[in-house]
Amino acid sequence: MKKNLTLLQAFCLLAASVLSGQNAWQPVSINQLPANFEFKSISVLNDNVVWAVADSLYDISSVPANAIPVVMRTLDGGQTWEYHQVEEAIGRFAWDIQALNDSTAIFTTNQFNNFDNRPIYKTTNGGVDWRKIVPPQGSGGVYIHFFDAQNGVVINRQRISTTTNAGENWTLVPAANIPTFGANEFTILYTASNATAQVGDHVWFGTSGGRVYHTTDRGHHWTAAQVAASNEVVLSIAFSDTLNGVALVNGTLNVVYPVSKLYKTTDGGLTWTPAPDSPQGDITVLGAVPGAPRHYFSGSLYEIDLNIPSIDYNTDHLETIWTSTLDSSYLNCIEFISPYSGYALGYGGRVSDEVFINGESWLRNYIWKWTANLIDVTEVENAIQLQLMPNPASDWLYLDWKETGNDALVRIFNPQGQLVQTGQVSRQQPLSIRQLPAGPYVLHLETAGQTSSLPFVKL
Repeated sequence: MKKNLTLLQAFCLLAASVLSGQNAWQPVSINQLPANFEFKSISVLNDNVVWAVADSLYDISSVPANAIPVVMRTLDGGQTWEYHQVEEAIGRFAWDIQALNDSTAIFTTNQFNNFDNRPIYKTTNGGVDWRKIVPPQGSGGVYIHFFDAQNGVVINRQRISTTTNAGENWTLVPAANIPTFGANEFTILYTASNATAQVGDHVWFGTSGGRVYHTTDRGHHWTAAQVAASNEVVLSIAFSDTLNGVALVNGTLNVVYPVSKLYKTTDGGLTWTPAPDSPQGDITVLGAVPGAPRHYFSGSLYEIDLNIPSIDYNTDHLETIWTSTLDSSYLNCIEFISPYSGYALGYGGRVSDEVFINGESWLRNYIWKWTANLIDVTEVENAIQLQLMPNPASDWLYLDWKETGNDALVRIFNPQGQLVQTGQVSRQQPLSIRQLPAGPYVLHLETAGQTSSLPFVKL
């Protein structure tokens, strides 16, 4: 027993040390993208397969005719990255990308004029070739989300379309199913990934009218809730589950706030209340961590008053101090798929990151990977009331949980945050762990749109 207790205590100390340090983010790509390009969106399919889309920096009011979006892809967890210029989308601005599998992805485009039909582009051979697809009434111009390999939604203000065949064909959602946008109300974004949130069949996005739109049925019907003032911009949305979320308000159409406003919800976005203002001042990106209730990351695309931002972390639904996890770093987009697997895209703010192109100063871009256990295993509150028996265990674990489905997806991670076992499990049925080496682990369970994580020790 003394040996087992020591293992579990060591695991707790490991988790606490990770959260207090700044080495959990490791760069897996440095300036592989040209320095005068900027990441716009990321899609993390799993710990190994990640897609990202980027574009050159320019005024979106006049997209150059020779502008060519770039897509990057990794199949080995960031060790190597493929780089594809999407010449089929020349002269277009790329926004949001969604991976369907390791070889198939779709991204949205826009030219920001009244004549543009706002097509999407799809690849089925890993980014080598791309095919143009035009959803109805320009609905493919901004956001895209897929709920599984076949069913997805594209969003451009109140023009929204859905697909049931992997984006090959799209059906416009009836206007009666979508609250009307105001005359000067828009979907505002600097980068696309974190301007929306998706959990299960739910999607949320904000507007320049201080509102958050929400669907519970994969985009077929929408409601809108007033979060901030009617002239304030809801710039980023993050939900850690279907109930708990955060909205970032970063000014009006003509003014950027020096200190961003934060609002939180605990009922899926029906009602919102003010949260403590962001201590790091102006932020533009919020990201939630699935499986880690009330855990959020934040960062900024640019500096205010010469304060170089950082990627910051909060563990208590915005009620405690934000902690820097990666300083001197600008954040374009961030996505976690579990408390142990996440990627962030941005660029460095140090002098050593300065790059000159034709005499003009730019900053090196980065892709960082989270390499540690994010959950402090001393936490006792979980989205699911999960029990593991026995603990410690030698060959079998019995799992029990309440108020959710009978079947669940289980992932087991070692102290380095590496996925060592995955599979399906039924309530109160044995899960074999006999193949695992002795030591501490974290079991992550997902069922019926809810998640939970608990530590255990293998004897």
